[in-house]
Amino acid sequence: MAFRFEKPDNDGKTGSLFSSGLVSVVVHALMLTIAGLTFRGCEKQAPAQAGGRDFREIGIATVPDASIPTDSEQTQPQENSEDQKDEQLTEETVSEAIPSEIPNVNQLLNQNGDSRAQNQTPSENLIGAGLPESGLPAGGSIPDLIRPRTGSGPAGSLTPGPDSTSFMNIVSSGQSFVYVIDTSVSMGGGRLQLAMSQLKASLRMLKPRQTFQIIFYDSSSRTVKLRNRPEQDMYPASDLNVLLAERAIDAEVAGGGTKHLPALMRALRLEADVIYFLTDGTTGLTRATLKEIREANFHGTAINVIEFASGAQESSDVSWLQLLASQSKGKYNYVPVR
Repeated sequence: MAFRFEKPDNDGKTGSLFSSGLVSVVVHALMLTIAGLTFRGCEKQAPAQAGGRDFREIGIATVPDASIPTDSEQTQPQENSEDQKDEQLTEETVSEAIPSEIPNVNQLLNQNGDSRAQNQTPSENLIGAGLPESGLPAGGSIPDLIRPRTGSGPAGSLTPGPDSTSFMNIVSSGQSFVYVIDTSVSMGGGRLQLAMSQLKASLRMLKPRQTFQIIFYDSSSRTVKLRNRPEQDMYPASDLNVLLAERAIDAEVAGGGTKHLPALMRALRLEADVIYFLTDGTTGLTRATLKEIREANFHGTAINVIEFASGAQESSDVSWLQLLASQSKGKYNYVPVR
């Protein structure tokens, strides 16, 4: 039996190579498809938090420090400093700022004398008496400079009793007090300074249950306004109200003419227990006007009168200021000043 070997033709070899190549392409395509589906599945997952192990985009995460203010917080406009101070004031914070005692009048007068000596202008080249001085002691010993008029009763105590206060060494008791202060141009210089320092001292002696009002006047009258407080006819004498009143007092300056009657009538309408009336009395009131004041005093308010005048009192005649005090059962003080 004879065997015969036949050489394969080229067509068979080509078909075999084509089949194996097709299988390889299909396998690789399948692998790429599986890899693509896996990659898209990772992308669809929610991004992980900073520091986690899940798939996420590469970046830097920052956590703000709560202790460092932001730019908007740093650039907020500040309110007016004076308003902030007034809003922060309470009865507790101001109680320590108000002295518990009335200052000695004699000490104040000594301080005025010292400052006057330091600022005195040489007068050897001046003709006449020289430049006038105001608000200064006109003579006499220091204890006698401010004293009640003879026969007016004791009024020099610096330690008033319960429900009492003292103004220019006139002590009065009551639950409501009105201070009527002349601020006309003739009260300039040391006169007004002395009046205001004693006014503040008198307010400090009041108790919170008592009330007060201050009327400043020249050619017109005006009541005191307490900053950031509702306007009232009479203010309770709390520590805070007294401190705010002192600020308003410091803002007053002397100027203008003098009209006593409108200021006194305004004070009487408040129906207080006591009125302290301070003036230099440069213009007087007639007896008819004094009668008008007496008839308007329905409440029976006591009117204490303090007169600032140049030099020692020489005339023995009763002045209109003395009549005003006596007809209202008040006290009268003559204060000699230059």
